[in-house]
Amino acid sequence: MVSERTTILSTISWPSTSLISDIAGVHPEAWRIRDQRTGTPTERILMAIELYLVRHGNTAFNADGRLRGLADPPLDDIGERQAAAAAAALSEVTPASILSSPLRRAARTAEIIAAAMGIEHHVDARFNDRDYGFWTGHHKSEVLDEWGTVDAAPGVEPTESGVGEQILEIRR
Repeated sequence: MVSERTTILSTISWPSTSLISDIAGVHPEAWRIRDQRTGTPTERILMAIELYLVRHGNTAFNADGRLRGLADPPLDDIGERQAAAAAAALSEVTPASILSSPLRRAARTAEIIAAAMGIEHHVDARFNDRDYGFWTGHHKSEVLDEWGTVDAAPGVEPTESGVGEQILEIRR
């Protein structure tokens, strides 16, 4: 059995199970540790991966109830303070990696946390938010009132694509 623990900070809400497996160096089907030299799964079973998911700080789009998706608004002053507060709350954590999407709101949140911890942060486009297509930037409440869902417009990336997996998928 392995007693090592890996900590990964992510500034997204629900990364896919296979993405976490890939980044953590874990075989996605068996959740086994990969041999560092060969990359093949070993017979040692992973005991624990500490995964901290940190949502990006506030943006003008959040504050106004707009769908963000792949829009790229920066953190606002509140978001900057929220990221600093997240860094303070995580001050006892020693992560192996801090990862984020390339979107400014996520990358800046990760940068603030990484700077407070004295480590680098890495950008990975696989952590991007889902694409809301035409509805990006529209008020979520208006879309829901008119259509009953944010998934109906052409060009909207469906939740079935795996981008917005539920936390239950991660727990499996």
